[in-house]
Amino acid sequence: MRFLVIEDNDADKVLLELAIAKHKLENPIDHAVTLAEALELIKANTYRVIITDLSLPDSQGVETFIAIDNAAVNGEHIICLSGAGDDCTVREARKAGAEYFVEKPMTAADLEDIVNDI
Repeated sequence: MRFLVIEDNDADKVLLELAIAKHKLENPIDHAVTLAEALELIKANTYRVIITDLSLPDSQGVETFIAIDNAAVNGEHIICLSGAGDDCTVREARKAGAEYFVEKPMTAADLEDIVNDI
């Protein structure tokens, strides 16, 4: 199982790595800081899980999810991260087809529950 983490906040990236590390996979994580980087990685690789912040330096909100969802054509599970109290963005992303959300601030346990279900 290979993961793509799209996150520009270093502290959140570390929490995501902790949650994924419980699966003890070799080289399971690729990283992107921007949507543009992420789209290139998705085009070049196959992922089982894509974890993305909806607020990136080059993309905001539901547009981030839609771009990733359109690029992900191999049945990838997409987990969206959203800021606390950003209910409007979550509703819009759900309407666009997003299934999984983790609210920031988060703990590694918050993500582990979703990853274990996938």
